[in-house]
Amino acid sequence: MYKKLLTLSLYLAAFILIARFCHKQTDGFRMSKITRNTIEGSCPPPSQEIEEILSQKFTYLARGLQSFVFVSEDEKYVLKIFNNKYQEKIFYTSFFPFLKEKQKLYESKLQKTFNSYNLAFDRLKEEAAIIYLKTSESVYFKTPLYLLDKLGIEHPINLNHTAFLIQKKASMVYPTLDTLMEKGKEEEARKALRSLLFLVDKKFRMNIKDKDPLIRTNIGFIGTLAIQIDVGPFSLSENRENYREEFKRITTSLKGWLQHHHPSLTSYVEEIELEIFSQ
Repeated sequence: MYKKLLTLSLYLAAFILIARFCHKQTDGFRMSKITRNTIEGSCPPPSQEIEEILSQKFTYLARGLQSFVFVSEDEKYVLKIFNNKYQEKIFYTSFFPFLKEKQKLYESKLQKTFNSYNLAFDRLKEEAAIIYLKTSESVYFKTPLYLLDKLGIEHPINLNHTAFLIQKKASMVYPTLDTLMEKGKEEEARKALRSLLFLVDKKFRMNIKDKDPLIRTNIGFIGTLAIQIDVGPFSLSENRENYREEFKRITTSLKGWLQHHHPSLTSYVEEIELEIFSQ
């Protein structure tokens, strides 16, 4: 009996170790993690440009809070496939009446996620470089899209049943500024910073509340044009009482980084802030 329990424990430990290893190697991505369409309504048919973009294979790039991110073969676009963590929780809690409130909470969080992406598509399409957003069922996609996971394994998916977003690929803020300054292109760096700060300001002026306004991870550049990369934590809010304080809080880390790496740009950021506040 003791030997059987020991053998069973060893098998269980091995299974857990293998599962953890696979999760780490794939960054948690697997086909069962893809969000199916959940929003009622119509989906716009894809243009020829969209069809050409989706004719490419997409390779795993990163994982965010709401989605798994893949990059196109030509490295011009990113595809965000929504993570179905809330759908799974909604499904399991639906079996237990005493978890009804939990189920409602997950349903609310899922709805807020889709609302945020739709808000970005409707109001910040250019600023977020959004090419296409699909959150509802469709019949337009006749061929599967092929995803390559972190291990290089190919997965075909039916886009008609999948919620996803396509954006133009942007480079991250700090590496871009580093590259421009290393190449002696300070004027271009200043142009990029100006675009970035006016993007932050525009979200405020459009009453768009960003719950995760980190410049380091959620904003990027296409050339010197600032692009909102992460569009997951948006909602509408007309409360602008602490506009200046909030703006300065968002840019504090940027100015701290510039002071350490490129101090000649710090005063320029402060000049732009004064210009924005004077409007």
